[in-house]
Amino acid sequence: MSMNSGSSSNIVVPDFSTMSETQLDSWKKKNSLQSMMVVTITKSSDTVPKGKVISQDPPPNTKRSRDELRKVTLTISSGKGIFSPKDDDVLELTSPDGSSVRYYKKDSSSSSSSSSSSSGSSSSSSYSSGKSVPDEYARAFRRANDYVTINHMSKRKVYEQLTSEVEKFSPAAAQYAVDHLVNDFNLVALAKAKEYRQFSNMSDAELREQLYSDYGEMFTYSEAAYAVDHLR
Repeated sequence: MSMNSGSSSNIVVPDFSTMSETQLDSWKKKNSLQSMMVVTITKSSDTVPKGKVISQDPPPNTKRSRDELRKVTLTISSGKGIFSPKDDDVLELTSPDGSSVRYYKKDSSSSSSSSSSSSGSSSSSSYSSGKSVPDEYARAFRRANDYVTINHMSKRKVYEQLTSEVEKFSPAAAQYAVDHLVNDFNLVALAKAKEYRQFSNMSDAELREQLYSDYGEMFTYSEAAYAVDHLR
């Protein structure tokens, strides 16, 4: 029997990064996997060029059942790490419509009057809002914005990613980042819905459930409903 025959437990996983859209559609039809999701996640890499695949889950050349192939995740390189020293001078949140809000770090000399109140026991940055922002919070804040604007993640999904073993931010830093996002999450959900629609033939009901369910994208029901209702 051919290894690619579509047996429920013997489907060989190809290297999806080398496949064209036509080849992918053909492979899904051959293996009765028309509803399979291909999800992309962007991650910085010092070794893999921008736009190239860092990893694939499940890995190529392994065998999986149809149930295990409901979703394939490709991690794409965004280039070298985004956190250079000069990045600490500004925090910027960008909405899907292109609008943005910036928080600029104050010159330490301009806030000397308040420096005496700091114990010096923790690293923090003072921004134009007048608040002291711990460096970890600032990094989580920027990372959260990347996940929303590049990967179109919901707030709950962002929090889950920030506190995962991959990012390892503290729950407090992750919550701060999520609480300060200014994005219109109706539009974020719509962008994610368009990704799914591009790679699958899900019905509106199936897509809505994928967007708001705990095993899916974790948007609110109203955000998911907005996305499906406004798909073109």
